[in-house]
Amino acid sequence: MNPVIKLSDRPSGGYWEIPVLALDDSLLVLDKPAGLRLKRDPDEPAAPALLPLLHAAIAAAKPWAAQLGLQHVAAVHRPEPDTSGVLLLARSPEWTVALAGQFASNRGHSRHLALVRGEPREDTFELDTRLVPHPDRPGEMRSDPRRGRRYHTRCEVMERFRHYTLLRCH
Repeated sequence: MNPVIKLSDRPSGGYWEIPVLALDDSLLVLDKPAGLRLKRDPDEPAAPALLPLLHAAIAAAKPWAAQLGLQHVAAVHRPEPDTSGVLLLARSPEWTVALAGQFASNRGHSRHLALVRGEPREDTFELDTRLVPHPDRPGEMRSDPRRGRRYHTRCEVMERFRHYTLLRCH
């Protein structure tokens, strides 16, 4: 059975049991839960965030942190708060730099399943766009050709429903 990281946030009453998917000398790979931000949001400073909770637990020498031999963890990519799935954390400053460079140079890839409103004409298609957080809908993104972060996404239709489509996105 894989180890589990147990985190709690007293002010919000949040509690998470986060499965460790893989662990070696360079990486900690977690199954990130949806709805838990990676870093603190300046607009919501009281909202819990995964990295500060991990850092505090490691500093407090929680039993699971000692058992896993964790002293340093840093994110090498930034999934959206509502995204669940694989989260890579570097276990040393050297690996943080190396892996962050991979993602920054677009050599790092992520895969997502997305349920979207509408029905694409093609079964496979590509999107090139710039995205920013939506100002009125937390957790959602919107297109902004001037200020947004560049994303290139290949989409494949997995299943079609009435007015909705399940996509695999790379």
